[in-house]
Amino acid sequence: MTTVGAVRDDARARLRELFSQRFGLRASALPDARVDAALAHLAAGELAALPSLADASPPWQRLVDALVVGETNFFRQRPWFARLEEFVLAPLIAARQGSALRRLRIWSAGCASGEEPYSVALAVRRLLRGLGEWDVRIVGTDVSAAFLEAARRATYRPWALREVDPELRERAFRPAGGGRFELDPAIRAMVSFAPHNLAAGAPLPIPLARGDVDLAICRNVLMYLTPECGRIVASGITAALAPGGWVAVAPLEANSEWFPELRVVNVPSAIFFQRGGSA
Repeated sequence: MTTVGAVRDDARARLRELFSQRFGLRASALPDARVDAALAHLAAGELAALPSLADASPPWQRLVDALVVGETNFFRQRPWFARLEEFVLAPLIAARQGSALRRLRIWSAGCASGEEPYSVALAVRRLLRGLGEWDVRIVGTDVSAAFLEAARRATYRPWALREVDPELRERAFRPAGGGRFELDPAIRAMVSFAPHNLAAGAPLPIPLARGDVDLAICRNVLMYLTPECGRIVASGITAALAPGGWVAVAPLEANSEWFPELRVVNVPSAIFFQRGGSA
């Protein structure tokens, strides 16, 4: 006789398998409590139907909301962000300031509710003289439609702003009611958002294109993936880079074996990777 516990264990194992196949997450990144909560969001028959459903379907999106970690904040780990500005963004801008190619393409992969790409936009606006003369496209992508919708709203609780210095906070945010703060519309206009599954190897959303990205930021994503999926994702990110383009990951994810075609750039508080060629 099949017990209730055995049925639950089978359902957990099947959901972990399907989620790993679709999004590449390691089983250890899917603890029992979250898996059980995710299963509770599925109607009868939906678990069996998942392989035939698109990422954007309601069952998959309910599972994503239950299982995917979305912890982030503006200028997360401020020393790391300072090194990104100093060693990546500032040189990219300086190299093109006096040239005809006044453009930047920046991709925030796994952007959750948008704090990371908006932080990049704030940094670019500060570093860039004559912003109106440049073609700057910053794109945030994620598998969660709920995260992307929150990113487009761009209203945040004070906890998300805890690493924003007071002067910038006063200048770039305004009270939005309910204890939340709304980001400056001019900064919001610098960033677009689109669904994208890194594990699927899907084409990049417009205006990004393969071989055209100056900076790809993918922090606290690779660490949750299976080794096989991690290699696939890292290869896809590398292929997206323009000559001289950069990859920025979390220090714990800075594995040169994932990015064998790129040179390693070690700086205090951060490790970056760069493609050869002129930026």
